[in-house]
Amino acid sequence: MRPRTTWQYLVYSVYADLKPQKPANDDGPIYVPDDDDLRRPMMVRRLVDYLSSYECGRREMPDVWAITIYGFGGRILWANEKPFYVSDTAIDDAFNDDGSFRWISDFLKLKYRPIKQKAQRRILPRLRLIYICMKIDMCRGQYASSSKP
Repeated sequence: MRPRTTWQYLVYSVYADLKPQKPANDDGPIYVPDDDDLRRPMMVRRLVDYLSSYECGRREMPDVWAITIYGFGGRILWANEKPFYVSDTAIDDAFNDDGSFRWISDFLKLKYRPIKQKAQRRILPRLRLIYICMKIDMCRGQYASSSKP
């Protein structure tokens, strides 16, 4: 399309150099690690660092996670290539319908403490959701980790 007026020419010249944004799923699927890898202290440290980069309160974080996960157009897979399904109530189920999300505040306190042991198995659903959000944000370029995945 050729611009016909000066105004159209200005708009055309401004937007002609812009490249389209890369879709969120352009880097391939998101792989959820197995339970033992997710429970390791080093992985928990990465998840704490990721959550501490949020600029919202603990009660808004699950809303941001829902927007991030359910708005992701790519595939989410287990490490063995089987599909990982995120149900509509996954966030509420992971936090046992605790609307205060006080666990997030306690989890963020680990940023200032050494993590000496593996995470408990009962918090694995929460860690999985946080990990998935972290990987989606890394694909979109919204979060830059200091170390490789």
